[in-house]
Amino acid sequence: MLVVPDVAFTCLNEPAPPPPVPPAPGPKPKSPEPPAPPVVPADNVLPAPPAPANVGELPVELSDVESRASKQREMLEGSEEQWTAHHKQIEEQKKQLQQALIAAQEQNKSLQEKLQGNLSELQHAESQVSETQSAENKLQDELNNAKAQQEELEARIKQQEQQELALKKQVEEQQATLLGREQSIQDMEQKQAQLLAQLEAVQQEYSQSKQSLSEQQNNQSGLAEQLASLENELQSSKAQLDDKEQALQKAQQQLQSNEAMLSEQEDALVAAHKEELHQAQEQMKTQKKESAVPEQESAIAKIPMPENPSVWFDLLPYLQQQGQVDSLSTALNQLISELETVIVSTDNAVMQDDNGEILRGARKLVQSGKKVNADALFDVVSRLEVDCGSGMVDNISIGWPNTKRAFSNTLRVIYENLHG
Repeated sequence: MLVVPDVAFTCLNEPAPPPPVPPAPGPKPKSPEPPAPPVVPADNVLPAPPAPANVGELPVELSDVESRASKQREMLEGSEEQWTAHHKQIEEQKKQLQQALIAAQEQNKSLQEKLQGNLSELQHAESQVSETQSAENKLQDELNNAKAQQEELEARIKQQEQQELALKKQVEEQQATLLGREQSIQDMEQKQAQLLAQLEAVQQEYSQSKQSLSEQQNNQSGLAEQLASLENELQSSKAQLDDKEQALQKAQQQLQSNEAMLSEQEDALVAAHKEELHQAQEQMKTQKKESAVPEQESAIAKIPMPENPSVWFDLLPYLQQQGQVDSLSTALNQLISELETVIVSTDNAVMQDDNGEILRGARKLVQSGKKVNADALFDVVSRLEVDCGSGMVDNISIGWPNTKRAFSNTLRVIYENLHG
């Protein structure tokens, strides 16, 4: 997709400034009438192509335009009325291609906004998944601690049961000894009372340990339920995340497809306009051959052709800036006349040190440079615009040689596109 520099130019989607009104043409001298061409049957008139149903048909339509242009060149020796009909057909096709290009650009913008929304939703879903995993890890740690406490309590209960059995065994042994030793009854009763007290204390501790174990089991059950709930939420979040990732991939694929379609439409639009220029060149060559007056070589043609001509002028950025153009050859001729006039007037003003005329010429150059919409003129136009706004005539005069060279390069490339 073509990237237009971010400058203070009129955007493609905004209405283009009205072109300058050319002076009323005077009567043209009549050239000697050529011999009457053979009349081409009406069946040879090519029908106007229908508007392409989709972008995939644009290469076919372009091939059809080239075929019709080839046939039109064959019929150039035919009547002027047939040539005019073919010219109108090409103009209709140019308008259809321009409308398809604008529609694709609007769809591209809509998909970019949808892609941005999907990215935001994806980031939010990832944040939720991270929080869910953190809570799950915390609950897992609490569950592990509860299991460790449970195991510790079970070990203590088992130890207390063993102590209880040992104490019971001691009580039984002491009772048996008490029957045989009446003299030790009092001592044995005291020991028995102590053992019973110890037994009661062990039983009470055993009861408390059982209660604590029950509470731990209840807590463990609650934690397990929470963990299961979090795992379900995590699975749901992962499923939503997968759905959003798939939607994002589909949107990216659609965006890439639209960018490819837009590039094809741009190529088709440029090819159609180049074909129009080629037809205009052929017509001019025919008129020159028929004219008895020799044509002098233009001063613009003597300007050396710069390296990388497309950075000084290119049809696609120019058409994007201008929007719909009725006749490209007419528009380029007007642009050449405009640039040539303002370059000469500004050059004279700089030579005569006429500050007012220098500022007027610089402003006109800024307008023309924005209309051309060329990458190489961006810095030149920006600098001129700043100097004009602040009234820095000296800066304009000092930089005039470089400015003149830049606009002359653009003028030469436009002339080459028009005359070939």
